[in-house]
Amino acid sequence: MGPELRTSSEAAPLELSPLAELERQDCVATAIARLLAAPSYIECAGEVGWASALAATAVQPQPELEAWRQELEATRCITHLADIETCKSQNRLVTLSLALARDDGLRLQEQALAGATESERQRFFGDVHARILKGDFSGFAFHEGDFKRAWEVERSSRLECAADAVERQAELEDACEKALRRRLEEIGEAVANFPWQSLAVATSTDDPLGGGSRWGSRIDALTGEGVHDLWLAAEAGPQPPPQGAHVGGKSSNAARGMQSRDLLLL
Repeated sequence: MGPELRTSSEAAPLELSPLAELERQDCVATAIARLLAAPSYIECAGEVGWASALAATAVQPQPELEAWRQELEATRCITHLADIETCKSQNRLVTLSLALARDDGLRLQEQALAGATESERQRFFGDVHARILKGDFSGFAFHEGDFKRAWEVERSSRLECAADAVERQAELEDACEKALRRRLEEIGEAVANFPWQSLAVATSTDDPLGGGSRWGSRIDALTGEGVHDLWLAAEAGPQPPPQGAHVGGKSSNAARGMQSRDLLLL
């Protein structure tokens, strides 16, 4: 085992737990539920009982579940940083630390860069790291075998120190999985009973939203944090009838804005 198994330009093959997909689904379901439980939807649909059921599952906080998830995030961070084979930042840090500790020449070169720019310093460290990853130990004051033995000692030590965190992570994931599945089932049932027909076309002339107004939606997508992140902004609400049309004896010239909106990161 050793860092030479992966080049610095490759993505770390991070294995996600089965809970990760469930957490993504919960994020999407909760966002949809919050959007549909907005006051304007409730007012138009006239389904107070439905809205109460949805609010109880998605809008109201669940302290125990949230406490588990916060602890789980912290525990995941500990276990990830402890695995120097998959954590790219720790892989680089340990590789450089082991190399500098065994090569006086490298330490002298590092000291000579004390007045250099950060870009020049990182170029030096990056070159050392890349050479070791490729298995090129020529020019170093240590051999590949010595480096691998030191690497294995460090790797085993870190995993041993994180053993309790790994065990706790499994416990938390099991507890969160059960709670998230229950919430997804409850939200799914509530959304399935949503009175979509009352939003498609409001036919009542005394409808507070104008009567006869059709509902529409707008969705914008924006990638802002990398190629794997997608921000979606969604708005939905009753649209006014055509310019000059009269509904319930009232002119609809005044434009009305969207009633509900939500923002979601996928």
